[in-house]
Amino acid sequence: MAKALQLSEVKGELRLASVTKPTPTGTQILVEHVAVAQNPIDWKQQEMGFYINSFPYVLGFDVAGIVADVGPDVTKFQKGDRVVVTTEFLEPTKHIDGAFQTHSIHTEDYASKIPENISFEEASSIPLALFTAACGMYGHSLLPDTNNGTEHKDEWYLVWAAATSVGAYAVQLARLLGFRVVATASPHSFEYVKSLGAEVVFDYRDEQIIEKIRELTGGKLQHAFQAFVVTEATAKIGKAMSTEGGEVAMVDPRFSEFGVVPENVKLYPFNAFDVYNVSRIHILTYLANTSFVWSNQEIIRKT
Repeated sequence: MAKALQLSEVKGELRLASVTKPTPTGTQILVEHVAVAQNPIDWKQQEMGFYINSFPYVLGFDVAGIVADVGPDVTKFQKGDRVVVTTEFLEPTKHIDGAFQTHSIHTEDYASKIPENISFEEASSIPLALFTAACGMYGHSLLPDTNNGTEHKDEWYLVWAAATSVGAYAVQLARLLGFRVVATASPHSFEYVKSLGAEVVFDYRDEQIIEKIRELTGGKLQHAFQAFVVTEATAKIGKAMSTEGGEVAMVDPRFSEFGVVPENVKLYPFNAFDVYNVSRIHILTYLANTSFVWSNQEIIRKT
């Protein structure tokens, strides 16, 4: 038997239940959970019920654990492998692949082996945050599909709220594209954000932040990523952009009013639906030559 935290109704409480341990078939793997991550979308699903096909329902998206069994057609994994997986969000299978339980079933293409230098806890925090950052940058933004790390040399990319989990990946992805990164964060996070690849970090509460960003970028900033959306910040980003216009990717702004920005600054709002329903294949195609590992909190490019 296995254990699962089940949701039986919208706005309901999570209750621990005994469930039958699933058996993998085809290209599925059975994962015994060691660590799982919590994401904002978890409480939103619990409170609003979106994309819940039936009850009982198991919340959670990011899992790190050990392969306990494999289906007969699995080629990438074997029992005992340390893996990180992301659940198949839009599939009606959350009762067997949700994160908030002791075991779950996943198609092997949704899993990756965990390098030895990364803990289960660290690995579990990667998938949704990374996919969210990549979705904003490569899914809705106008950035190119391929890169050699040089085509954006000497161009600036602004990451607002860079110390958040999503913002931290946006900094690293921008650096992979060759951008010079300017970021915002609280002062106590400045060194952390710089360690991720940001060249300059400003206090988001600085009353002169718009002028400082424009001076730094020579008034030529055309790309920005807003990892935490509040109206005032969106307006500041818009004013910091080039007079020729630009684009701002915005994470899940449904609970905030958009700030007023110049007409030629385009806003690209996106949320978890986009991450799983629109951009995953596109993102994975782009990232095919890039290896993401948690090593000193950096993304390391394959050589």
